[in-house]
Amino acid sequence: KIAHLERECSLLREHKEKKQREVKLKFQQKVDDLKCEFDNRLEDAKAEFEGHKLALKQEHTRQMQELVDETSSRLKRMEEEYSSQTGSKDGVIGELEAKCRKLKRETEEALVMSNRIARE
Repeated sequence: KIAHLERECSLLREHKEKKQREVKLKFQQKVDDLKCEFDNRLEDAKAEFEGHKLALKQEHTRQMQELVDETSSRLKRMEEEYSSQTGSKDGVIGELEAKCRKLKRETEEALVMSNRIARE
């Protein structure tokens, strides 16, 4: 009878150990599955973040290009206005110089005539 009880105890112990191994194996598989799922979610989050980062960079680049284009347009307009003003000022200066030369000649002619009249 003792031998039979020992054998029964031994079988129960083996059965218990077998069940523990099975539970450990299932637990380890579950842990591995969770790790895999976590890694997948992490990779998805990274990909989403990178996509968002790329979209922000593209938007920033677009805005910077718009700013550069607007600034270039303003500079071009300012240069055209400056050229126009310079051209009109140069024209006025040229006219004034011509008038000065004309007046100088007329003054010289008047002096010559005045001297001639004074001699006569």
